Amino acid sequence: MAKLSIDCKRALTDDGSDEHAGSFYLVYDPEEVFERSRAAGLDPYPKEYQSHARGAGFAAALERVAGGYDLSRREAQVALCCAEGLTNAEIGDRLCITKQAVKFHMRHLFIKLGVRRRAELVSRLLRHEDLAAPAR
Repeated sequence: MAKLSIDCKRALTDDGSDEHAGSFYLVYDPEEVFERSRAAGLDPYPKEYQSHARGAGFAAALERVAGGYDLSRREAQVALCCAEGLTNAEIGDRLCITKQAVKFHMRHLFIKLGVRRRAELVSRLLRHEDLAAPAR
């Protein structure tokens, strides 16, 4: 399968002949990659987002959590997977990251949300109060 984010092109000699003079790469920006994906009949979004497509409210919850606690999108994804009751290994499989990366994001979540345990993290995420001022 061809990569949609990069193309390798052959450079021609100065006289325009087919003799191989070298090669160069064309790297596409995200909008072009999405367009190329759609043109190829593929879903333009990465597979780690597709697993949440079944829940219509996931994107809104992700934005609310990420914005409310000043989290990165990946931290918000890890937090919401944690709220679903997934283990670190399951979160890693779903988001296509290593268990070590999950642990890294969990440490940052604990610090940013001022919690010490997963249960506290989930409780904080499920509260319906103002997210802009997490309790410390």
